[in-house]
Amino acid sequence: MIKKNFLILLLIFTTSCGYQSIYLDIENSDFNIVQSELIGDDIINKVIKERLLTREKKNIVEKNYSIKIISDSTKEIKSKDGKGKADLFKMIVEVKLIVESKETGENYEKVFLGDSTYRNSSNKFSLSEYEKIIKGNIATRIVSSIKNYLNFL
Repeated sequence: MIKKNFLILLLIFTTSCGYQSIYLDIENSDFNIVQSELIGDDIINKVIKERLLTREKKNIVEKNYSIKIISDSTKEIKSKDGKGKADLFKMIVEVKLIVESKETGENYEKVFLGDSTYRNSSNKFSLSEYEKIIKGNIATRIVSSIKNYLNFL
């Protein structure tokens, strides 16, 4: 009985605590990207363009950046089966971010990495489509890291 009451009270207090995610709300960001250049993998660059570069700032910000993004992805074999065929793959996405502050003229550079492991498939078409989805998911995680990095510059 005491455990039940405790769980109910815990649930009530944690749901009404006013939690708000600071990482998902891009409107609270205090930076603006005035110029961008994307080089490298098309799938990764498309995700970056959709999630980072295509937003309008409604307020005037003090941090204006010019960015250059160089993206690359590699696929490596992690394990093979008894016949020597690939069984597990690892997709590694690397995004190099070069930032120039328009106000101070300072340059910043950082490399963001993301990876995912997945199983091989006998259907090569579905495997290539699945790899595109994985690459997009990794790129989405990297975009979140880029937003956080730009917010704290």
